[in-house]
Amino acid sequence: PDQVQLKTIPTSNGASLNWQTVPDAKEFIVYRDNAEIITVSETSFLDTVPPGKTFAYNVVVLKNDGSKGTRSITEYGKTLIPSPENIDGDAKKNNTNLKWFPVEEATGYKVYRDGKEINKTSDNSFSEYKLKYETEYSYQVTTLDHHSEEGEKSSNIFITTHPEISQTKGLKAESGENQVVLNWRAADNSIKYYVYQNGALIDSTTSLTINITTEAGTENCFSIAGVDQYQSVGPRSDAACDKSVFSAPDSIKVTNDKRNSNLIEWNLVEGASSYNLYS
Repeated sequence: PDQVQLKTIPTSNGASLNWQTVPDAKEFIVYRDNAEIITVSETSFLDTVPPGKTFAYNVVVLKNDGSKGTRSITEYGKTLIPSPENIDGDAKKNNTNLKWFPVEEATGYKVYRDGKEINKTSDNSFSEYKLKYETEYSYQVTTLDHHSEEGEKSSNIFITTHPEISQTKGLKAESGENQVVLNWRAADNSIKYYVYQNGALIDSTTSLTINITTEAGTENCFSIAGVDQYQSVGPRSDAACDKSVFSAPDSIKVTNDKRNSNLIEWNLVEGASSYNLYS
C-alpha cells in the first residue's frame, strides 16, 4: 500500500512523471537512473532532460513519521526531439520541395501533407512529384528519436504548385533562302519560348515567330516549348520539318560573241551541285 504507482509520458518539454498519493504521505523522492534528483510534495514532476536518450525513473514516498515506502516499479521516460527548424519549401511546375536544418540526435523524419503522413526519411529534405497544378498544399515535419518515436509536428508551411504550361500548338516551318521561318500559336502561361533544332536548344524568343539560318538543301526538324515566369519549361510541340532553299546566283554576266552565242557566267553558290538556267 505504500508503493507509488508511477506513470511516465514523453513530452517535448521533458519526461513527465505522474503518480497517485499513498496513505500518510508527506513528500516524494524522485530517482533518475538510481540517483536521487529531487523531493517534491506534489504527485507529478517534469524532468527537463535533454532529448535523444531514455532514462529510468522511480519514486519513493516519504511518510510523516520519516519512514520511506517501497520503491516504485521502474518506468522509462524521455524528452521528445523537437521538430525541425527553418523549414523551407518551394514549387516547380506541379512538384514541391522541402528542406530543413538537421536536428541533433534525430534518427529520421516524418512528412505530413494536409495532415496525413506521406513519407518517412532519414534525409533533411523531401520532394513530391505529379501533384495537381495551381493547388496549395500544407506540409508539416516531425522528428524521430532513437526509438522511432516522433515529437510534435512543426508549424505548417504552405506551398502552391505553379500553373500548367500547355503544349505549344500550330507550329509551321516555311522554307526561305538559307533559312526556315517558324510560326506557332501562344501556349498558356508562357512568357517566352525555347526553339529546338534537331532536338538541340538553339534559341529563345518572346514572339510567336522566328527566322532560323540553316544550310541550304539540308532538312531540319524544329520544335517549340513554352517557358513560364519561374523558368520552368513546358512540353515540346510536335516537330515541323523543312529545307531552306539556295539563294539565286548573283553577279550574272552575259557575253555575246556575235555568232548567236551567249556566254553566261555567275558567282558560285556555296553548297550547290548544279544549276538550272531559264530563258
